[in-house]
Amino acid sequence: MTPLRQRMIEELQRRNYSQNTIDSYILAVKEFAEHFHKSPALLGAEEVRQYQLYLINDRKLAAQTIKVRISALRFIYWKVLKRRDLRFDDIPLPKRTKKLPTVLSPAEIVRLIEAASSLMHRTILILLYATGIRRAELRSLKLTDIDSQRMVIHIQQGKGRYAALTFIRGIYLINWSCVQAAGNRLFCRTKNGSGNNFQTLNCAHCQSAGPYPSYPNLLFQPTTGIEYP
Repeated sequence: MTPLRQRMIEELQRRNYSQNTIDSYILAVKEFAEHFHKSPALLGAEEVRQYQLYLINDRKLAAQTIKVRISALRFIYWKVLKRRDLRFDDIPLPKRTKKLPTVLSPAEIVRLIEAASSLMHRTILILLYATGIRRAELRSLKLTDIDSQRMVIHIQQGKGRYAALTFIRGIYLINWSCVQAAGNRLFCRTKNGSGNNFQTLNCAHCQSAGPYPSYPNLLFQPTTGIEYP
């Protein structure tokens, strides 16, 4: 590990960035350096401009992905290298295209959930749909976070490291005793602890049951109970 990379990791840790953000920023800076075959310390505003155009025109990455890459470059140049010669306009962030969520009918939602191949997968789909919880938050969910009497879920260390309550809307009955927790966690993780199993589940069910709904989809629909045996 180079001294510059080690310094960047330390600065990210000092600001209490999540491990996922640290990994994303380190990868982004690594790819930036490999693109020019030079250390970021030897590069400047013109190389950042060229690299951003490369991400847009050649790699055709999404605006949010480019935003993460550019945010990483902003961090290393402003917070680590203290490059005051790079102005705000030298490293602009792309604008994101705002889209309306896909609103599914109750029949399509039922078809999506019934396409689940196991009890655990069905529970995951119902919770994602009914609560609006993020995949990373769902992955860390514990049985002790479920308050079945009040019908709420306690989210510990959510995005931005916040703690919150989310109501289990639209679900009349969930038999949590049927769900086997791995250790103290509600759902199993992959060996490396990543969320690829959740992402793969979402993609598989999108293909078998249609488009996957967003949480606002539930808010557009009349309150409907989803029974869970």
